[in-house]
Amino acid sequence: MGGKAFSSGPDPLFTPRLSPALYARLVDRISNLLLKVYTHVSTPPSAPAKSSHGDIDILVCCPSSTPAPTTTTLASLLGAERTISTPPSRSLAVPHPELAKAYVQVDIRVCDDVESWKWELFHHAYGDLWNLLGTTIRPWGLTANDRGMHLRIEEIEVMDRKKSLIWLTKHPMVVCDLLGVDPGSLGLDSDGLFWFSGLERQRDGNLTSMEKLYEFVLTSRFFRRDAYIRSTLKSNDRKRMAQRDGYGHFVNEWLPTHEGPDGGDQTLTREGVTAELLERFHMRTEYDARIKQWRSEQAALKAKKAGRDERKRQAMEDEEYANAWISGAVRQ
Repeated sequence: MGGKAFSSGPDPLFTPRLSPALYARLVDRISNLLLKVYTHVSTPPSAPAKSSHGDIDILVCCPSSTPAPTTTTLASLLGAERTISTPPSRSLAVPHPELAKAYVQVDIRVCDDVESWKWELFHHAYGDLWNLLGTTIRPWGLTANDRGMHLRIEEIEVMDRKKSLIWLTKHPMVVCDLLGVDPGSLGLDSDGLFWFSGLERQRDGNLTSMEKLYEFVLTSRFFRRDAYIRSTLKSNDRKRMAQRDGYGHFVNEWLPTHEGPDGGDQTLTREGVTAELLERFHMRTEYDARIKQWRSEQAALKAKKAGRDERKRQAMEDEEYANAWISGAVRQ
């Protein structure tokens, strides 16, 4: 993603940015072609009022036949002249429909199943939406990635962020309910899918401006303004401020000029949220087991380190004794 897969290197291709109208037409045409080989094909809604597009991102799943389409098959189907395959994604350089010697980068990501496909469409929707939601939910021990929504075990998180993750769900509607936001404002139907596509994205999506996107973020029950104080932002967030215009504008300009209460129950604590979600997703047993295993591993590591330290201390004592004995023997 990003539109730069083919624009650098020893033999770069010219991949100009696409106007919203051309982008929408190409999405429709390429999606219809891909529906010949996959049963599920869609593109995440773009950032509101996006003025141009660097590439086309399409998510697919469930091949119509076996074996599954290869990169060569997809290239032939779309008329691509160059490909880059990095499973589960493939980038294809498709001739530009309006400009000679120009190309359109099409990124196709193959999802494992329908539920994963729905989740990734949701997780990649509306540009910086999930960058902002990610900062919003982090203080509460929540994080979202390409696998779904996770709860972090606070005791483990300090030392091993990856091991601290407990998977909760990847259903968009459940996550919206968890966050306390309205899925209808995103254009989600009851099955967690966006009800609009193609040209309809440009005129019918509910988040049709950055203003509406920012206001949507503020509706989460987890939103707290102090999560966006510049001095407390994580290094990744500071990078986003520099690299992502929508995120940087929210932190630097929009939020400071828009007063209002924080979202949801002001008595919430991270401990309370953890208890709520463990009960809701029936994960208390796994949570307790993970903590028990972690503590056992840490005790073993501590004992191992203590053994190493003791052996080192003993070796030093033996060396000192030997040196003293040698020194005494020399004097005699």
